[in-house]
Amino acid sequence: SNLAAYTDSLRPHMDELTTFKGELISSHTDGWWTLVNTSSARLYEKKLNYDAQRMLWTVAEPLSVLNMLHGGTYDSDTLYFAWKFLAENEPHDSICGCNTDEISREMEVRFQKCIDICDIMSWDLIRGVGASIGTAASGQEKTIMVFNTSLRRQSSVVKIKVEFDEKENMKDVPLCVLDKDGHAVLADVEYLGNFFRYELPDSCFRKPARVDRFQITLY
Repeated sequence: SNLAAYTDSLRPHMDELTTFKGELISSHTDGWWTLVNTSSARLYEKKLNYDAQRMLWTVAEPLSVLNMLHGGTYDSDTLYFAWKFLAENEPHDSICGCNTDEISREMEVRFQKCIDICDIMSWDLIRGVGASIGTAASGQEKTIMVFNTSLRRQSSVVKIKVEFDEKENMKDVPLCVLDKDGHAVLADVEYLGNFFRYELPDSCFRKPARVDRFQITLY
């Protein structure tokens, strides 16, 4: 069976089911099954678990390999650190959701730490790969890199946000997207507006900036 088939088989019997609220920490509530059928217990934890696994398996680890193939390093220590937070949430009673509220709150923090580590690491890896393959742009040009970290070819629509300093006055300039050979790429360009944001340089305090933001849709 699978989860979809299981839930479909339950739908005709929804009126017969009992809803439990609070901590399911024993079998004294209404029989042994409260600690067995835990697919719906603390569902937000299972979603966080999926997000953390996805960030590790399909983003951080493939990008680490790609960075290594382009002359960078494979940062196994940081990946191990992220995996440790995820593994600490995987014991039976924890991921099943049949634990105390205090443990559940700690699990949320560990899931988020794992996701945040992968997110920060992935952006560093993207910049590293970009530097190694020469993506520097000049003038009013912007370089767009699209990464496919799955195990198969993709044909999805890709949406990317691109920003120009407002001093460049690009909002009224017709923009186009070119491939590495200078050929036009099928794309829609939408002006999203003028935004205030901070830049966070490595060597100084944050810098305020106003930018014109565009959304590029690639087909």
